[in-house]
Amino acid sequence: MKMDRAEVVEVTLIAATALGCWKFAALLPAQLSIGNILLNLSALLLLQGLVRDLWLLAAAKRQQAAKAKTQLQAIYAACAWNLPLVLLV
Repeated sequence: MKMDRAEVVEVTLIAATALGCWKFAALLPAQLSIGNILLNLSALLLLQGLVRDLWLLAAAKRQQAAKAKTQLQAIYAACAWNLPLVLLV
């Protein structure tokens, strides 16, 4: 099964985040409280969800714009050939 571009980007960002955490682990204190860990993980999950939702919104807008462009091209072609205009909505 082949992944689309959004899935590849998401997996790459997850891997980059994991690598970044591993590289900067030496800067962290020796002990972290469970509350601090949970807070940071929650913030990361919220940020990942935000990025994914923004990506999906942008993809939906691109798809809607492409559909509108196709409909306009059909209208212009029908007008150029003096054909009856039928819009499929």
